[in-house]
Amino acid sequence: MAEIDARSDAIGADTARAEALAREAVALRQAGRIDEAIARWRESLTQRPDHPPTLHRLANALRDAQKPDEAVRCFRQALIGDPSFSAAWANLGLTLQQQGDLAGANDALAEAVRIAPSLAEAHCALGLVRLARGARVDAIAAFGAAIAARPDYAIAHHNLAGVLMGEQRIGEALAAARHAVRSDGTLIEARRLLAQLLELSRRDDEAAVLYEGLLAEQSDDGEAAAARASIAARQCDWDALARFAPIALASIRRAIAEGRPPAGATPLLSMLFDPRLLGPAAALWSADIERQALAKAPRCDPRPVDPTQRPLRIGYLSGDFRNHATMHLIASLFGQHDRRRVTVHAYGYGPDDRSDYRRAVENDTDCFVDVTGMDDAAAAARIRADGIDILVDLKGHTGGNRLAIAALRPAPLQVTCLGFPGPVGAGFIDYALVDPIVVPPGHRDRFVENLCYLSHCYQPNGEELLQDEPAIARRDVGLDPDAFVLCSFNSAYKLLPDVYDRWLAILVAVPGIVLWMLADAPVLQRLRARASARDVDPLRVVAASFVKRAEHLRRLRLADLALDTTPINGHTTTSDCLRVGVPVLTVAGDSFAANVSASLLATIGLPELIATDMDAYEAIAIALAHDPARLASLRATLRQNRETSPLFDMPRFAADLEIAYETMWQHRCTGALPRVIEIGGRDGRR
Repeated sequence: MAEIDARSDAIGADTARAEALAREAVALRQAGRIDEAIARWRESLTQRPDHPPTLHRLANALRDAQKPDEAVRCFRQALIGDPSFSAAWANLGLTLQQQGDLAGANDALAEAVRIAPSLAEAHCALGLVRLARGARVDAIAAFGAAIAARPDYAIAHHNLAGVLMGEQRIGEALAAARHAVRSDGTLIEARRLLAQLLELSRRDDEAAVLYEGLLAEQSDDGEAAAARASIAARQCDWDALARFAPIALASIRRAIAEGRPPAGATPLLSMLFDPRLLGPAAALWSADIERQALAKAPRCDPRPVDPTQRPLRIGYLSGDFRNHATMHLIASLFGQHDRRRVTVHAYGYGPDDRSDYRRAVENDTDCFVDVTGMDDAAAAARIRADGIDILVDLKGHTGGNRLAIAALRPAPLQVTCLGFPGPVGAGFIDYALVDPIVVPPGHRDRFVENLCYLSHCYQPNGEELLQDEPAIARRDVGLDPDAFVLCSFNSAYKLLPDVYDRWLAILVAVPGIVLWMLADAPVLQRLRARASARDVDPLRVVAASFVKRAEHLRRLRLADLALDTTPINGHTTTSDCLRVGVPVLTVAGDSFAANVSASLLATIGLPELIATDMDAYEAIAIALAHDPARLASLRATLRQNRETSPLFDMPRFAADLEIAYETMWQHRCTGALPRVIEIGGRDGRR
C-alpha cells in the first residue's frame, strides 16, 4: 500500500546513535529487508523514545510487513507526541482502510486534510474511503479537493471520473477522464475508463482507438476485447467482430474456470456467441455484487412475513423509468394493478427525462421514490422501512443496474423480470418471471433463481394499439411505393453476418423486395457494401432514420413483413411490429434472448411465423413475398387477434401477475420456495 510522505523536520532531542540507526533502517527498507529495518527503528527508539518521526517510519514498515495492528498502535503513539503530524494521520487512515475500518479511516484522513489542506494524496484517499462507504457526493468533493491541491493529479482525476460516471454525470466524467489521461498516459485504467465514457457519449470510433491501444499492449486483455467487439457489433463491422470476439470469449471462459467474474461487455457477447456461458458468468457477477455490497453495509434486518397480508406491497426497482424500451412495455401496468390485491411502489434511479413515461410511473404508482442520490444502503433501508413485501428488479445485468440494493435484502421476497433476458444468477433473487417458451423445461438448470411461469408471454405490453391508416406515405421515408418491404428495426448489434446473408438471399430470390433497416451512415455503408459483394443492388437496402417513438410507430405500418434477428431477438421492437399490425418472422433459438419473439408470436396466435431453423426462415420469407394472399391473411389474423389475445391485454396481464405475486408470497410465508411455480397450472389460482 502506498504511503504519504512524512515531514522531514525532526521533533525533540536527537542523538547521534538514534540518527545513525534510523539511517540504517531507511537503507534496509529501501533494499527490501523489512524485518531488519524494523529492528533498527525499534533500536533507534530505545535511544530516543516516543520520537514521532521514528514511530511514523516504524509504523509504515510494520504495515509493509503485514502487521497492521502494530502499525496502528505506532501511528497513534506518534500522534500522541505530535497531534499535528498530518502524514501520520493520513497513513493511519490508509492502514485503517486496509483493515476494513472505514469509519476510523474517514476520521483519520479528514484530520490529515484539516491540518494540511495541500496534502493531495490524503484528499484522494479520503475520497476512496467515502466512496467505499457509499457517500458518493462527499467522495466527489474529496477528489475535487485533491485536484485543487494538485491540478495534474492523474489518479484523482480518474477517481473523480469514475464516481461521476456512477452518478450519470457523463459529460463531467468525460472531462475528468480526459484530464487523467493527459496528466498520465501510462495509467491503463484511466485510458479504459475514458474509452467507456466515450462509448456512453456515443463516440465509438474514439473509444475503439483506445481499446485497440490497450490490446496492443496486452493482447489477452479480455475487458478491452469485449468492449471493442461490442463496438464492432454496434457498427456491423463484422471483420473487427471476428477479430476481437474470440479474445473476449476466451477471457470469459478463463474467468469462469477460475471462479472470478468476467470483465467487460460480456452479457452481449455471451448471448451472441455462446448462451451457455451466460448462467455461470451471471452467477459470478452477482456473487461479486453481493460481496461488495456487504463490505459496505450489513444486510437489512429480516422482516416477519404474514400470510394474511393484503394488499401486498410491491416495489419496482429500475433505472429506466423514462423514455426507454422497458417503459414502452410496462408503463401502463402500474395503473392497472388492483389496489385491493397490491399497492405499488416504484424506486427509480438515473436521469429524469421529464417524458410522459416518467410522469406515468410517478402518477400511477402509490409511491414513487427517487433513490438516485441515495447510496445502496440508504436505498435498501428506505425500501425496508416502506414495508415492501416483494421487490421486483427490472434491470438484471443490464448497464447501470443497482443490483447491490437487492443484495442487501430489503424485502422478504425478491424477483427479477423483463429487463434482462437471461439468468441473474443471484442468491438474493428468489424468482425469475418467465414463460414456457423463453425458458423451456430443458433450460431450467441455467437459472439459479426459482422460476415462476406466467400463463402467457412473460412480457407486458401496455401501449394502445394503432389501427388507423398510416399518416405518411412510403415516398416520405424513401421507400418504393410498389416494393415488397421487409423491415428490421432491431438494434444493429443484434445483426450477425450469417443472418444478414440470409436476408440478402431473400432479396436475390425475389427481385421486387427492399430491405428497410434502422441504420446510421457508417452502418448503411457496410451493409450496402456486403449487398453489392453478393450481387444485390445496394440501393435495395434502405436506411430508416432515428425518429421519435410516435413517428416511428406511424411509419412502421408501411412495412409488409418484419425480419427478426437471432440469437438476440427483437423484444420491444417485435412487440411494436405486432402492435401496429406488421407480422414478424423469427426462428426458434437456444436461449431466453433467442426465443422472445417466438413467445410473442405464439401468444398472439401466429405460430406459423416461428421457423424451426434458418433454412425454414429463409423459405418462409420467400414464400410470403411470392404469395400476397397468404400474407394478407396473416395480417388479418394479426389484426383480429390483437383485440382478443392476452398479449396486448394489460388488465389480464396485471391480474395474472398479481396471482403470481400472491402465490410466491404464500410459499414464502410457509418457508418453502418451490423450484417452479406455474400460474394457470396446478400452482396458480384465478
